[in-house]
Amino acid sequence: VHDTQHEAITIYPSWTGGVLNTATNITVRNCTTYNTGRNDTNHYFDIGIMIANRVIGGVFEFNVCYGSLGGILVTNSGYGTPGDPTNIHIRYNILRNNTSGNYPYGLGFSTDRNVGPLSYASIYAYGNLIHSNGWAGILFAADYGASTVYLYNNTIYQAGGVAGIKLWNTFSGTNGTYELKNNIINTTNVPAIFFDAAADASFFTHSNNLYYRSDSASNDHVLVESTSYNRAGVTT
Repeated sequence: VHDTQHEAITIYPSWTGGVLNTATNITVRNCTTYNTGRNDTNHYFDIGIMIANRVIGGVFEFNVCYGSLGGILVTNSGYGTPGDPTNIHIRYNILRNNTSGNYPYGLGFSTDRNVGPLSYASIYAYGNLIHSNGWAGILFAADYGASTVYLYNNTIYQAGGVAGIKLWNTFSGTNGTYELKNNIINTTNVPAIFFDAAADASFFTHSNNLYYRSDSASNDHVLVESTSYNRAGVTT
């Protein structure tokens, strides 16, 4: 799917007339997306695959997404109470060379501030190859509330931009679960993980990850606000 006006593939039940529309048990498999958002000069909708609002149960696997602002985006959007994605599996995808617009990424999580904080329930991203994206491999942008997000067994390569995984803006919830486990994050000239605020880092648990920065072991591997950790200071 390519050369589209907005996104390539969008799962987007909307909030209309007071009715909470729902999409359930969605599968998107073996698709290739590129050159999206051709009519979007601001690149807001320049996305390969968008998973938005009340999507309950979804598997997004074996897709290749490149040449956009974002490869795959999980979000809520619109006004009113559109609901949040729940029980979503994003696995075995190749999210690469997304370089369009400002802050391009491979896998993104965001929220529409007209709606309020996201409260994702059981979002799993595992086994993905995320490489050579413009700004970040994985981008958390905005307010997540009490979400549960699990990032397992992904391979991320990021040369330039800002970080392999970027936590941007802020969290408001204290009951969420954000787990980073068994990932390989290889970067050049940027840290593996960059938290804008120390409070954001407190919501994440991490174990058994491999961090490698090819330009220097003494450079920042993890950056938590203004506190940096080089390779010796990052163990999991």
